[in-house]
Amino acid sequence: MSARDLKIDLRVRGLFAKNYIDLKHVKHQTVKGVVYISGKLIHIRDESPVSGVEIARLDREIRKIPDVEDVVWNIRQRAF
Repeated sequence: MSARDLKIDLRVRGLFAKNYIDLKHVKHQTVKGVVYISGKLIHIRDESPVSGVEIARLDREIRKIPDVEDVVWNIRQRAF
């Protein structure tokens, strides 16, 4: 992993933590500036799924990170 990709990964992890997303259920990796996100996006506090609106906001925030070329989402969400 390049230093650039590692910096991106740290920023993505920080965004998940800032938004109270449980890191046990989501995986992310950056390869050549492309951020791959998989798993389930669940809030830490009440184990509720992250909404589509929140996912769209996260996507915009991740794309604003310097050197991010693309974001690929492969997530499973619980329906309530």
